Amino acid sequence: MSLSIQLLDVARRRVATKIGEVTEADLRRAQSDLYYAMLHRISEGLVAAFQPDPANRASVDGWTTLYRLPEHAIVVKRCSDGRVGDFDNLIQRFANQFTSMRSKRLSADYDPTKRISISEVKQDLAAVETALLGVDTVSPEQFSAFCFFVSLKPRRAD
Repeated sequence: MSLSIQLLDVARRRVATKIGEVTEADLRRAQSDLYYAMLHRISEGLVAAFQPDPANRASVDGWTTLYRLPEHAIVVKRCSDGRVGDFDNLIQRFANQFTSMRSKRLSADYDPTKRISISEVKQDLAAVETALLGVDTVSPEQFSAFCFFVSLKPRRAD
């Protein structure tokens, strides 16, 4: 099972306990888990066409470097780029949900005054799950192209 789906499942378990037993920390971690599920889905899209050779350290290092390529701020900026509109609607929805979850993750992780409700996290859970399942239905080539687009820093023309 992919790490993106495992993180989605972890978020689901954090809010699956009885109401009154879910703590503020559970809600904050669930929102963070949801954001990271989406980020890891981008990383998975980058390496989808590659299988590292465990016997070849350079192959493993190359795969790991590619998997770790996405930088949070660059991905958010590129997801907000109007050029995302050139991709399939399901990818556009993924990009919009990613930027929303990035903002929510920052609040959850760094704003001690922010109060998060269980209903908000459950809505986010459903939205992230829909976004993840949605991009699984587009062509792997198009999703990989999107993953590279949002992960690579644009180069300035010389």
